[in-house]
Amino acid sequence: MDFPAAPSRWTDLPLPGRRFLPGDAHAPDLPDPLPPAPLVTPDRWRDCPAYLYGSDLYNRGYWWESHELWELIWRAAAGDPEHETLRHFTQGLIQLAACAIKLEQDKPRGLNKLLASSENYLCAVTERVGSARYMGLRVPAWQSSARQYYLARLNPESITITAPHDATLFPYLRLSDD
Repeated sequence: MDFPAAPSRWTDLPLPGRRFLPGDAHAPDLPDPLPPAPLVTPDRWRDCPAYLYGSDLYNRGYWWESHELWELIWRAAAGDPEHETLRHFTQGLIQLAACAIKLEQDKPRGLNKLLASSENYLCAVTERVGSARYMGLRVPAWQSSARQYYLARLNPESITITAPHDATLFPYLRLSDD
């Protein structure tokens, strides 16, 4: 699938030669070494190469690969109460990337479960930061667009996929300081 509506990239790192989906025979195609994942304050999001590259990957359909990058941040924040919001934020991103995979794989139950779980994590972020940008993202607005996108493709009553991905409506990560 092509992503013509994706925002401009944040990094110059190469995109993988092919996307990885769970069950594929090949391993994810990521750079070695991976970009660093320093713990940053939300206003210094541009200083976290793993976050930026993960965003580039997500916006171009490399959902498993984006999850791998964001997991580096999630792990770095583990066990530190000061970074609990960052941990919830990255967990929400990871689970929404997994929603994209479940939609592509036609796995409605997994999509439904991950969508609910991602909402719990992102609502926790919104409770702490309100409508202010967090890591360059207006979390409530993005979470709402992601929810609408997936619910338009999922019948929650029969737990079936009703429509495939649509790159023109996909909930891209549009990062900004504005």
